[in-house]
Amino acid sequence: MGFLFYILVAHILAVPLVLLLHAIGKKFRRVKPVTDKMHKYMFFGGSIRFFSEGYLDFCLFSLMNVKALDWSGTFIAVTICNYVAIIFTIFACFFPVFVVVYFICRMHLWHSEDFNRKWGVLLDDLDLSKEDGKWIVIFFPVSYFLRRLMFTVVLVFWYEFLWGQIAIMAMLSVAMIIFILWFRPMESNFATNIETFNECIALNVIYLMMSMSDAVPDVEARNTYGQFFIVILSSYLGVHIIILFQDICYKIKLKCYKCFGKCKR
Repeated sequence: MGFLFYILVAHILAVPLVLLLHAIGKKFRRVKPVTDKMHKYMFFGGSIRFFSEGYLDFCLFSLMNVKALDWSGTFIAVTICNYVAIIFTIFACFFPVFVVVYFICRMHLWHSEDFNRKWGVLLDDLDLSKEDGKWIVIFFPVSYFLRRLMFTVVLVFWYEFLWGQIAIMAMLSVAMIIFILWFRPMESNFATNIETFNECIALNVIYLMMSMSDAVPDVEARNTYGQFFIVILSSYLGVHIIILFQDICYKIKLKCYKCFGKCKR
């Protein structure tokens, strides 16, 4: 896993330190806000975000190791690697199921401060005010993990069948567009439009990948499709960079107003 594995090891090694600081924060109230933030990051919000970002790598490399398990050697490092791969594979496969079951069973706590402090990362930008079928919104963040899990399974165990890989990825994008526009799990129309835009971009990219394969014998045509591929991805990146820049500017402006208000008082 490379650098991602070292970050995971650093997280694990930092657990005793965070627990110690959390105990200190209970006795000294002045440092309690800082220790609470570190505790929240380590065990809930921060770790969930880290696992979400690295989920694709965790799934891909663990499945590759599971496919190539070798118990015949005498090296202890290989045996440990095999066990770690099996543990990661089990955890990666059952994590989406755990999220669905856990969140649906605690649906009445979604608006509580304690639940949001611990698990609110997975509920960001979701419409929790639905009266009918509110439980359906949890399938949107779960789809993030399921798509990557299916993608890695196809890559590892179906790596020679290009058209099967592309067909599954296209099917998932179409299913997500239907899900987003039918159930509208996002809390705002803007978020719904952005997610729909993302899926449409993914679908266009998949179609262009088909056009750039050996199914199109004309090299010039494939070169043209490649140029369209670059334009579409550049447009996608440009839209999100602008949105990110606007959000950062708004937060900086808000903090400046708050700071100015405190100084004025």
